[in-house]
Amino acid sequence: MAAPVRLLSCLRVCRVNPVNNGGLCHFNNMSTQCGRAGQVSSKFFGHFGLKNVHTDLVLPGRVKLFALSNFGGVRRTFSSKCSLNAARIRHRNLPAKQLLQHKTHRCQPPRRTFKSKLGSDGAIRGGFKQSKPKEGLGRGGDGAVTLVKSFAFTAGVCVCSFTGCMIWCYEDVRSQARRFERHLRTFSADRAQKIGFRQDMDHIWSQIPPGHKLVAGIIAANIAVFMLWKVPSFASTMERYFLLLNQNPRISMLLSSFSHMHLVHISINMYVFWSFKDIASKLGREQFMAVYLSAGVVSCLFSQINKVARVIPIGSLGASGAIMAIFGMLAHMVPEARLHVPFVSMVLPHSFSMDTGVKFILCMDTLGLILGWRRLDHAAHLGGLLFGYLYARYGRELIWNRRYLVINKWRKFRE
Repeated sequence: MAAPVRLLSCLRVCRVNPVNNGGLCHFNNMSTQCGRAGQVSSKFFGHFGLKNVHTDLVLPGRVKLFALSNFGGVRRTFSSKCSLNAARIRHRNLPAKQLLQHKTHRCQPPRRTFKSKLGSDGAIRGGFKQSKPKEGLGRGGDGAVTLVKSFAFTAGVCVCSFTGCMIWCYEDVRSQARRFERHLRTFSADRAQKIGFRQDMDHIWSQIPPGHKLVAGIIAANIAVFMLWKVPSFASTMERYFLLLNQNPRISMLLSSFSHMHLVHISINMYVFWSFKDIASKLGREQFMAVYLSAGVVSCLFSQINKVARVIPIGSLGASGAIMAIFGMLAHMVPEARLHVPFVSMVLPHSFSMDTGVKFILCMDTLGLILGWRRLDHAAHLGGLLFGYLYARYGRELIWNRRYLVINKWRKFRE
């Protein structure tokens, strides 16, 4: 049966024009090649003992061939099930228009679809086309489920971040006390062992403020993620976990705060972020880290609310939401601090107050959100700015200054 199948696949498919005549479909402009193909196929199938072999025009615009054969009482059909259903409908003397409108098979959304077309040379060209899943951005159930999950994830990250950083602060103070006590007991022995290069490196490292070390570590993490974007084998993983999209896992709300795809983007963000190293030392590295992580997911939450409300299927990433939270904190803590635009001050010296800069950013992001500018994620900027300001005004007193409640429970848990 391989030879008839090959012959059927090699027969040329021609376009024809249907004419309705008393319920029967006649086709004009039939080329002689179709007639020759029918004669050749009949002779060929007759040579192999096939009976009831004929050509059938199932749908207008396409010539379909199918054959019925009897081998040992077994009937074989060289056609799709849809073609046979269409043939049965045709035998019912239905008009051609009704034949076109009749559904010959059950329509189901395929995972993979085969798209074919007739080329200029008469050959059929086609290939499998992967259907892309629709993003869950729509209004209604999908958007509501997405926002509920995002709210829950944001609350969990904020609670875990501040709780973990409070415990980290307690353990750091405890380890420093133990280290100082041990240093007093073994001062002479340590001095005799650590000489030369090792002693100099320990001295230099100890002179670096903890806040500077934390900011440098966060910048290093952002650079590492940026380099991973350049590795082609990691492309699918990066798009799934380091890009904020509503259909991606919720962990992308956190990881996208460390993610940048373009050199200019990461350069500007990390340049501005490094200028906050003294703020990290003033707040303490533990509190600064908790604010950075929480602000990152809160800004992503605002971004997702905007995307669901406006049905915007655009991904976003970057540390700008967390950086805006630091701006919001400084606007309340030190509104008189002086700022300047990165790189522009090298050409045109200028400066302005922190309060003026934050108000300008607030106006621009609000205008961009209203007008629908999509170059930047204005909703994330506003979310981070609002979170930082509210935390500096209320959160430090309500959360961080009451960390002893968490520390006491942690001490009881350890005992």
